[in-house]
Amino acid sequence: MRTSDRPELPDGWHYTDDLVWDDPRPVHRGRTLAVVVTAAVVLAAALAALVVWNADRHYARGVAALNAHSYAVAARELSAARLIVLPYRDAQSRADYAQSELVAEAAGQKEELAREDLVNGALQQAAAAFEHGDAEAVGAALLPLPASVLRAVLRASPVVRASAATLADRIATAASEALRRGAWGRAGRFAEALLVLRPADAAVTALSAKAQTGAQLTAKLAKARSAASDGQWRSALRLALAVTAVDKDFPGASGLVAKARKALKPKPKPKHTPAATTPTTTAPATTTGGGSSGSSSQPPPP
Repeated sequence: MRTSDRPELPDGWHYTDDLVWDDPRPVHRGRTLAVVVTAAVVLAAALAALVVWNADRHYARGVAALNAHSYAVAARELSAARLIVLPYRDAQSRADYAQSELVAEAAGQKEELAREDLVNGALQQAAAAFEHGDAEAVGAALLPLPASVLRAVLRASPVVRASAATLADRIATAASEALRRGAWGRAGRFAEALLVLRPADAAVTALSAKAQTGAQLTAKLAKARSAASDGQWRSALRLALAVTAVDKDFPGASGLVAKARKALKPKPKPKHTPAATTPTTTAPATTTGGGSSGSSSQPPPP
């Protein structure tokens, strides 16, 4: 419809086509865009700050765990210390170090378990031999154990330490009883085994020394008896006196000394008795015929 053909409107009324509109939408759109951009920047900054804060938190925990030698925790925390995809500071190198220490620690634990099995097996074998009264087998089970390995296991494992202490007490009692009975060889073998379990115990060292001395004196006394049986009393006496010089109450030594001295005592010389003499009587001489200076008896006349 043309303008000239349109009816006339009352005062104050206008056709919309004739009005000039001041459209506010461009300004509104600009403000909205600014708000959106600002919000996006703020959100991005907040997210970035959150990422940095999270990475720093994991990094701090990882470093603390690393200093405490807790390598599993350190490796986990330092691996999580990342800025989206990038490692935070030197977190990656520290994580690698923690991982290598973790591998070494696992290997050490495996070796420690192997050492514990070795010591535990030896203790069980020695205990079984002790139950059968086999002193030599007890020593054979314990003597091959390296001292450093045994110390490490006893220090680390309360269970193994308790087993070793119980076995040591039983062996010490048996060794003392063997000494009392003069079974020097048995006492010595028990003492050798006991020194493996208690190397720094002065009482065990003294027990071992007594057993060794007893074995040496027994061997020397056996030589003295052998010499005596061969009639070599001087050698027998010398050896027996050497035994009593160490232990005057050593069984059998003093008796052999007395026997040797008696055998070596000089024998008394036999007294000289003069030969017996038989008295002889001289018959008076009888003269027949011829003159004589002495008187002579004449036969009676017929």
